[in-house]
Amino acid sequence: MSQINVVHFGHAEIRRDEMYCFGDFIKRTGIAIGILNRSRDDGLVVLCFQGRAFIRGGDWIDWYIRRAVAKPDQIPDAGPTPADLRGEVPHE
Repeated sequence: MSQINVVHFGHAEIRRDEMYCFGDFIKRTGIAIGILNRSRDDGLVVLCFQGRAFIRGGDWIDWYIRRAVAKPDQIPDAGPTPADLRGEVPHE
């Protein structure tokens, strides 16, 4: 599996190779401070330096992927693909 380097979350990009101060991360993603604090309790790494908190983009992406759960019943079915219609896809 290839490494994910950019995640579009909220109205902004979170990049693996960047570090965000806590306030900027909240503005970029729209995530409430309470949710971020619970995320810290759940293993999200937050770095503190001289009284300021920072989140590395790579730490956020890795944490988010570990918590992501695919729910097949919530993924909309787009219907048959052209390959389905041509009979190229085996169905059981």
